[in-house]
Amino acid sequence: MKYLWKWNTVIALMIIIAGHLLQRAQSNASALAVAAEVPTAVAHTIRQATVQITMIQTQWSEPTATNSDTTQPTMTSHLEQHSDKGIGTLLAYEGETLLISHDHWSAFSSTVDPWTHEICTMAPDLVQFHDADGRFLLEMTGNAFSQLLLFHNGGTLILRAPESLTAQLRSTAALEHVASLQAGDTVYVAHRQANQNDVVVMMAAEVIAIEPRDNRPILSLHSVDGQTIEPGDSGGGVWLEDGRFVGNMWMTVIEVHRNWWRFYQPVEIATARSQAAGLTEDLLQLVSLFLKR
Repeated sequence: MKYLWKWNTVIALMIIIAGHLLQRAQSNASALAVAAEVPTAVAHTIRQATVQITMIQTQWSEPTATNSDTTQPTMTSHLEQHSDKGIGTLLAYEGETLLISHDHWSAFSSTVDPWTHEICTMAPDLVQFHDADGRFLLEMTGNAFSQLLLFHNGGTLILRAPESLTAQLRSTAALEHVASLQAGDTVYVAHRQANQNDVVVMMAAEVIAIEPRDNRPILSLHSVDGQTIEPGDSGGGVWLEDGRFVGNMWMTVIEVHRNWWRFYQPVEIATARSQAAGLTEDLLQLVSLFLKR
């Protein structure tokens, strides 16, 4: 009886502890769900100023050998079309509408010739724009797109928004200085919906840290509900809880794991952490000099 009483006591304590842990887990889950919710009015404001960008590049494939009636194989090649996707934000500044996105497109880049100091641009064949719901808005050549370039630094791309684009999307973002943010604040990040890739939705993220890098404030973020920023989400706007724009998404933090069942081959795993660049007034003042030319 003595030992039975002890076991009953232990089991009762275990049940109490398990119930407490379950209640705590449910409370945390409820708190996360509330934090992850984006107010309808704010979501509407963000989506109205958000565009989806697709850069299309057509090139010849590597020659491959094909069988023929002759003893010598025939080398053939065919045209391949590659697309690169991202997100942009329309921002009103000094009477102009700017388009803010990321600057690591595979089909679009520009460098300065060290001898002539001229800007050498590699442009895609076509650039397409869709709204946040995937509705087609505009298609233009890569050369016409590159003529709109105002600033880029390897992380952020700023262009003068095409007039035919702003004529269809009249809503623009309002800028808030990133200095108003601090660690622990919640922001909303525009990204493509996981199960419907042509639709942009919002994800709540906590600001973990704000650190300067190359005179730019870099935001380290952690999604509230564990979602990850995926390829095609780069450039998505980062917004305050009141619907004001503070920066653009740069990248997802990747962890490398080595799994024994894959012979310790490194495996890259996307995490819920990401980095974004804060947009500053100093940078926009620099861009305004190009606008006045």
